[in-house]
Amino acid sequence: MSLTHKLSLKEGINIDSALVSAETNYESAKIELERTKISAPFDGFVEDLAKEGQLLQNGQNCARIISLSPLKIVGNIPEILVSKVEVGQDVEIKFLSGQQYNSKVIF
Repeated sequence: MSLTHKLSLKEGINIDSALVSAETNYESAKIELERTKISAPFDGFVEDLAKEGQLLQNGQNCARIISLSPLKIVGNIPEILVSKVEVGQDVEIKFLSGQQYNSKVIF
């Protein structure tokens, strides 16, 4: 076997070893990335508590997830209309943004 051939074999072994190491590192990184995902068992929206770049301690809250089911809205109605409001009654809620939602009086 020539010296060139021996060097080629050694380089091939080194390359194979580097490939196995890189694949192992890749799989480890995928697992670590999966561990960074945050989810909730319900629909809602995220209210930020932590700011971008802020360091958090282990177990510290990074956000609050607010459930949309049901979303409770508290409002004021004129005294003259109080006697006309009943539990179970359909209501239309209008926000300052112009969005409107249909809902029900629950208490």
